[in-house]
Amino acid sequence: MFVNVVLAGGTLLGNWAAYTQFASFIGYFACGTWLGLRFIDGKLVPARVQSLGWLAWLALLAAVGAGSGATDESCLTGARGALLTAACCALVAVTLMLEVPRPIRRVAAWLGEASYPMYLVHPLIYRQLNTSRALAPLHDHHSHAFIALFLIVTFVAGIVIYRVFEEPILRWGKRRIG
Repeated sequence: MFVNVVLAGGTLLGNWAAYTQFASFIGYFACGTWLGLRFIDGKLVPARVQSLGWLAWLALLAAVGAGSGATDESCLTGARGALLTAACCALVAVTLMLEVPRPIRRVAAWLGEASYPMYLVHPLIYRQLNTSRALAPLHDHHSHAFIALFLIVTFVAGIVIYRVFEEPILRWGKRRIG
């Protein structure tokens, strides 16, 4: 998106098709792959002082969250976009170095299992819910309730997709590859 808006010009809406293409996310993919490899090979070690790690995590989360009030374009372009991108990648790195507290480990596991399927199906679910005649009043007059419903349905769909499709494929692949 940054390249499309800055070099080609136009608006976020006008460049949406290019933004949703896989090549637009290559930086995040590369960063995530690198961090994953560092975690797997043991070079990304747990934070020695977990409280400082959690403090850094909260600060990065606040920095990323603070960017959500700006326009879509300013969150993706210029110095602000570069800082938010770096903050997102740093947030993932710090997260990998933190020990998840025992009481929330299962919730964290569910979120992890559901996250990619949710990413894939959320536009379809939103469109379906948004075009439903029965839910039109909810969408138009009670947007917070509509958002809550959307999140719940998307999360449940993500878990189901993970359990029915992704998990069996992962097990099959591990048996084949080792």
